[in-house]
Amino acid sequence: MPDHSRNSSNLLMIKSHLDRHGVGCAVMKDHIAIGAMRDDLSPGGPCEKIMRVRSLGEACGAIGCGCEKRR
Repeated sequence: MPDHSRNSSNLLMIKSHLDRHGVGCAVMKDHIAIGAMRDDLSPGGPCEKIMRVRSLGEACGAIGCGCEKRR
């Protein structure tokens, strides 16, 4: 049986990290959803892309902050 309290705590820690970088995100059931606006992906204008991450390393890679590499 999975340890949901540990997973929830880990997701909240990741969300807190993303919040400190000013990144819009939300805790979902088993992952963090990160919203990113991209001006260059759509000829008609801005396009929103939602990325799902489950670890701090994935989150750092998604936003390009490099924090995980410094740990």
